Amino acid sequence: MSHTFVRRALLSLFAGVLLPGAARAAQPGFDDDVAFLRQRLEVVVLGSAEGPRVAVVPAWQGRVVTSTVGGPEAPSYGWINRELAASGKLLPHMNAFGGEDRFWLGPEGGPFSIFFAKGAKQDLANWQTPAAIDTEPFETSAAPKPTTAAFTRTMRLTNASGTTFDLRVDRTVHPCGPRRVGVLSAVATRATYWREWPRKRWDPTALRCLRARAPRRRRATTGA
Repeated sequence: MSHTFVRRALLSLFAGVLLPGAARAAQPGFDDDVAFLRQRLEVVVLGSAEGPRVAVVPAWQGRVVTSTVGGPEAPSYGWINRELAASGKLLPHMNAFGGEDRFWLGPEGGPFSIFFAKGAKQDLANWQTPAAIDTEPFETSAAPKPTTAAFTRTMRLTNASGTTFDLRVDRTVHPCGPRRVGVLSAVATRATYWREWPRKRWDPTALRCLRARAPRRRRATTGA
């Protein structure tokens, strides 16, 4: 799981804590979103009923559609395009069903783009998301476990230069526990520390906990 996803998850957590009660009440609950999705789609829910959970939709390329950090009444942090999902229709170019974390490929433009046919003018009229990452489902490759869901998909893509790629994608989704999130956050913070130094004179003592959790940065050395 990427550092970007961890940062987004932490921001969602803080938003749930800091938003006024009226604003939180206006958000749909996690169970409400899952019930809506299950009217039309298979939904795999990972996590515990009273704790953090994520909802994954195999038909949307094993996409994490929404998540929550609490029980049944906790807010649902993902955005779902309910109008499009309920319509049963597919749009040209791309179908923005919503979600939090998905599988994606590129480049979207240029001579090696997989979004344009060979010889086509690269403008919006000819831009088309490959169906394999837009409208076609991923298959469940193993029986879902309480904290893990695995998906697979074979696909053939041809880029704007005429080169064809045969791919097999394996995607595994699992929520991170508090300890893992702490480690990932420490690694991300440590990377930021080194990137900002020496522009910011941070107190090195603030990194004691990071040194205990994150791998030390090794400096390249040359032999005599």
